[in-house]
Amino acid sequence: MIIVILLAISYLILVWQLINTLCLYRYSYHQLLLIGEKNHELINFYKTLGQSIVALNIQLQVAQKLWEINPIQAQESISQAYQLSSDLMQELRQVVRIMNTVDWVEHSYSTAHQNLDILGNAVALKSKIQNLKFYDSHITCR
Repeated sequence: MIIVILLAISYLILVWQLINTLCLYRYSYHQLLLIGEKNHELINFYKTLGQSIVALNIQLQVAQKLWEINPIQAQESISQAYQLSSDLMQELRQVVRIMNTVDWVEHSYSTAHQNLDILGNAVALKSKIQNLKFYDSHITCR
């Protein structure tokens, strides 16, 4: 009878250790998922930021070439470049603020996911880039 009780207690101890180990693995897996999502969103942000910088550079080159030919179009191009640079700086500041204030691994999945959605707003800059490319294709030099 004592042997059965000891076996039952040892079985319960093993089950308890197994549950604790599974919880630890689940927590580690959860952390890896959060880090993977963060990395994916940051890669997307870096790509968007690079495209936006290229668009800004193109916009400034267009303005420089138009300056003597058509100052009004050059001024419009400079205004758009200024707006794009302001948007870039705002997005960059937001991302840096989030990365400095949020401990991505220790927050819950939903909180980290909300913060990643904020980072995803940088994708909105792609439409601005497309607008600038459209604008650049319609500039006429006389």
